[in-house]
Amino acid sequence: MIWIKYNSKLGELVAEGHSSAAPIGQDIVCAAVSTALDMIAVQLPWHRMELQQQDGFQRIRCRGRQAKRIFQRGLLLLEAIAGQYPDQIRVVRK
Repeated sequence: MIWIKYNSKLGELVAEGHSSAAPIGQDIVCAAVSTALDMIAVQLPWHRMELQQQDGFQRIRCRGRQAKRIFQRGLLLLEAIAGQYPDQIRVVRK
C-alpha cells in the first residue's frame, strides 16, 4: 500500500510504501505515483523546495501560494490514480 499524505499548513507531501501490484521494476502503479511526484517536484521553485527520496519514501516540502497550487493540482492526479487502484494507494489531505 502506498500512503500519500499532504499537509497544507506545512507545505509537505509525503509518500510511503509500495503498491505490491507487480514485482519491483514492473509495477505500473508505483511508476505512476513516482511520475506524479516527480511532476510535482519539478514545478516547484527549486530554491525553496526540500526533497528527500529513498526506496519506498519521498518527501517534498515547499511553502507559498505557488507551491500550494502546484500541490493541489498534483494531488488531483494522485487521487485519480488512487481511484483506479484503491487497494494500492490512499491519499490523505490535512
